[in-house]
Formats: sequence, structure tokens, C-alpha cells
Amino acid sequence: MYSILFSIQILACFTFYASSKKVKHVSKNTCLEKVKNHSKTARIISCLLLLITGVLLLSDLGLGSSFFAFFAFLMIAFSLLILLYPFGIVQWKYILVVFVISLSVELFFN
Repeated sequence: MYSILFSIQILACFTFYASSKKVKHVSKNTCLEKVKNHSKTARIISCLLLLITGVLLLSDLGLGSSFFAFFAFLMIAFSLLILLYPFGIVQWKYILVVFVISLSVELFFN
């Protein structure tokens, strides 16, 4: 469950990052251009995704632990995006591979 929630947070953080007018995108992707052109809608969707992950963490972990986990996930996601996206390392196929590995490890050991 935590790998799914972290993936949703990464998607929300990437949408926030991609909706900025100051970001120079590495590749010309039509999806990124739509996000950049509709930045207000993209930010609302990002806030809703972050709210959903926060509520799911709150229902699973409780009040104190969920706030800590939410902000730790958020700091990790934004740090990874800000550091790795300008180098072109953040691509969907790599994110999908990391997600499948983390989900399989989480399901195997729980």
C-alpha cells in the first residue's frame, strides 16, 4: 500500500513541477505541454491527489505517524524530481520498474 501511495505522491509532485512556467522540459511531450498550458487545473488535481494520499495514510497509520510519513514521502518525492529530472533520468519506464520492484518487495515481505 505504501508503494502505491508513494507513487501517487510522485505523480502529484511531478504534476506540480511540470505545471511551472519556469521549468525547461527535457523532452517535448504532448502530455507535459498540456499540463504546462493548463497549470491551474493541474495544480488542483495535484492537490487532490496529495489530499487523497494524506487521508489514506491518516486512516492507516493514525494522526502522528501519518503526518510524519506524508511529509517524509513529500520531501523525498520533490527532492528526487528536482535533482533527477533535469538530467533526463526521470522517465516513465524507470519509474514503472522501480514501482513494480517496490510493490513486489512490499507484498512479498508482508
